[in-house]
Amino acid sequence: MKDSNFLLKIKHKSALKKNLFFRDMTFHEIDEFLKTYKWNIKIYDKGEINFNENVFSKNLNIVLDGIMKISKITETGTEILYDILEPGRYFGLTAVYINMKMDGLQTEALKKSYIFYLENCEFKKIIFENPLFLEKFIKFQESRFHFFVGRFENSFIPCPYEKLLYFFNFLKKWDIHEITMSKVQLANYLNIGRGSLYREFNKIKEKNLIDITRNKIYIK
Repeated sequence: MKDSNFLLKIKHKSALKKNLFFRDMTFHEIDEFLKTYKWNIKIYDKGEINFNENVFSKNLNIVLDGIMKISKITETGTEILYDILEPGRYFGLTAVYINMKMDGLQTEALKKSYIFYLENCEFKKIIFENPLFLEKFIKFQESRFHFFVGRFENSFIPCPYEKLLYFFNFLKKWDIHEITMSKVQLANYLNIGRGSLYREFNKIKEKNLIDITRNKIYIK
């Protein structure tokens, strides 16, 4: 249920404003938007998992607080990690105008998390009434295309060292310099053995290409 006071908390408004769809709005414009359209807040407790395919295919979901993991478990039990999302990041909208299912995909809260979301019918109304939102939606789909091209190309690189360099350089193209995943999650994400990842990390760090502070990885 929508909590009309919830987004008045400055840290949650700030998280919303980090997002592609809201970053060009003032806080006043965000307030007006929230008064005009139907939106909701979903609270996930730590460890809570959601399998609802509309979450991935039809709705716009923005992390306001907490950390969400997007992944898929194969029939053999292997976990395919799609992404780790912190405040301001978003997921969903993979099939707004087509009938496509995201079988097996799930969200999991790595800590208590608050998600702002717009359901499909409301999102369609918004982009019809707001050219800026339509432009943002197109940019979102373009960035998603490049994201999956990067994942596809990286999957064909056999050398762990080159895999990591490709991944770091790909993030830098999008002006991303901080990796929110842990090393274990990153090994899963890039399909690299943990031992290999640790060895190659040390080599890359020695070349002063990355920095690791308090388990956070920073790309230089």
